[in-house]
Amino acid sequence: MKTKSGFLRAVLLLPALLAVGCAFSGAPRAEGSDGSKDVPLGDFHGRPVVDVTIAGQGPFKFILDTGADVSVIDHALAERLELKTIAEEEIGSPLGGTVPAQRKRLSEVDVSGVSLGDIEALAIDLVSVIGGGDAPVGVLASATFEGRSLIFDFVQWRLTVSEELLPDANGVDVVEFCSTSGKPSLNVDVAGQRHCVNLDTGSPSLLVLPLAAAESLSLDAEPAVRGRARLVGAEVEILGARLEGKLRVGGMSLENPQLTFMETAPVGNLGQSFLRQAELTVDHTNRRLRVRAADPGEQTAAAAEPRVRRMVMPGGKKRYGMRFRGSMEADLVVASVDPGSPAEAGGLHAGDRVLALNGKAVAELGMSERIEALRGSPLRISVQRDGEEHELDLRLE
Repeated sequence: MKTKSGFLRAVLLLPALLAVGCAFSGAPRAEGSDGSKDVPLGDFHGRPVVDVTIAGQGPFKFILDTGADVSVIDHALAERLELKTIAEEEIGSPLGGTVPAQRKRLSEVDVSGVSLGDIEALAIDLVSVIGGGDAPVGVLASATFEGRSLIFDFVQWRLTVSEELLPDANGVDVVEFCSTSGKPSLNVDVAGQRHCVNLDTGSPSLLVLPLAAAESLSLDAEPAVRGRARLVGAEVEILGARLEGKLRVGGMSLENPQLTFMETAPVGNLGQSFLRQAELTVDHTNRRLRVRAADPGEQTAAAAEPRVRRMVMPGGKKRYGMRFRGSMEADLVVASVDPGSPAEAGGLHAGDRVLALNGKAVAELGMSERIEALRGSPLRISVQRDGEEHELDLRLE
């Protein structure tokens, strides 16, 4: 008999436009005196990735997601591990769409030396959603770490798993989950309006809100379509507009941030574009979380190195051979150019700051629009180099 499971949120909902490698930030440090353990994090399109072993096999790359209701494993890996099916179900996103799934039991699950014991996960065709190659083959819900707290430091790109749980909420930096769901959530102030939003390490955006919320907010323009997101069993439009006012999260504040809106979103979520400035502690046992500004001065030399995004054409097509520093939502700065590549032939240099793509200012383009432009040919690209602007024409032959 088929039953409908609790929904998996928009985590798997990577816009299937960009293929990115998973680079890990080094070996775990020794266990702390309080029983804490540092776990190396990989980076898949700005999402934290951990190494997971199952019954001694692996490791396998899983996205660690605070916004997921359930853990997920790719069908092919489940078959390879000969995992037994417990039940036939359906899985989907609250934004729309469902697909068939099989509930599996994963035994002796371990994350870089942190034992989770036996857990359950839903098996789906995950690779078709987030891409093949070296993409992760699973999604690990943060709730599987119940009994421990998870401390994400997205400045140093490090995860600490601690036996020490959060103290009582103080209404400032330590707060109770504001939602009755199992997801970490908190109240944010959006230009004077309070919204209870999920804290979502699997979302690339800064703040996503239901489209209906835009009607009562002061925005620089009507929300405009910036792209599409691929969900589990559906695709949805992504709209964007800039807030005229402040976004406040605890003691942190952002002036006139770019907001994302989705018509089918039942609630909002605070994602990676915000969290990269924060230290986040999640305590599922007490349903508490702590968000506070990370101290950039505490960065290690290795952590200070910018993560690089690699533009790849779909289906094995020829690519431009250019790599960018940091997030595709931030300033586009060229990290490196492959020798003999179309990017080099077109005159692109490492260190170039991209100002415009096909005549449109980068600052006015959403992430999906930037990626779409960078995949097209020909590509007219405006860059700033040594204080001067250069117009370049790139082509994929």
